[in-house]
Amino acid sequence: MPRIYRLHRRDWIALFLVIFTAALLRLGDPRLVEFFHDEAMLSLMAQELAAGLTFPLTGIVSSVGVPNSPAAVYLMALPYALTDDALTATLFVAALNVAGVGLLWWIARRYFGALPALIAGLAYALNPWAVFYSRKIWAQDMHTPFVLLALALGLYGFAERRRWAQIACLPVLLYALQIHFAGWVLLPLYLWLIFAYRHHIKRRDLIVSFALGALVMLPYALGIVQTLSARPDAIGAALTRTGASGFSGDALTFTAQLATG
Repeated sequence: MPRIYRLHRRDWIALFLVIFTAALLRLGDPRLVEFFHDEAMLSLMAQELAAGLTFPLTGIVSSVGVPNSPAAVYLMALPYALTDDALTATLFVAALNVAGVGLLWWIARRYFGALPALIAGLAYALNPWAVFYSRKIWAQDMHTPFVLLALALGLYGFAERRRWAQIACLPVLLYALQIHFAGWVLLPLYLWLIFAYRHHIKRRDLIVSFALGALVMLPYALGIVQTLSARPDAIGAALTRTGASGFSGDALTFTAQLATG
């Protein structure tokens, strides 16, 4: 079991500094963001869902021709249920990523200490690429907070034996990984948690977690079945278009580097 660092009153000052910095850069002047084809299509699908006109089983079509998961559409339906204003939806995405910065601070504070948490939190809050990719209605800009939430649940659940967090970890992670295909290389993190803390797991809790994970994946699974029924060659055509007929050594190396940091 890892060492647990308890929070103190002074930690709230550090957290405020991290959150304020992240919010200032992400929520400040939200009109200075891109709004192109992907943002428009995602907004349109989310607005139709929010209005009760459709319930999509797939998201917008990816650049290789395979439909994305509807996870991003379901998420964006939340702000669009309140207003059709894309600026509000943009602020929603930015606020989600501010919360993600806070989650990273919490993970670092609880398991590494106050100074590492402050450094990690400010580094994430100030990093220009992290800011750039956390401010617009784009699926790639929405998955990181959920990955961090899943990691927090995994550490809290498996390392600290919190059963509810163990159960919630996989469904949250699978939702996060559906937001963008690149996230799937992070799935080994969950497998590592299970292996590392296998003595903290009850089989019944794992079965419940897997069942909830299957429910999270169900809409997209049905959507892929529908897509293949209408276009049986969709996946094959995408592989041919991208030249992804196999894995090269570089591909495996880069995947490992992304998964492990």
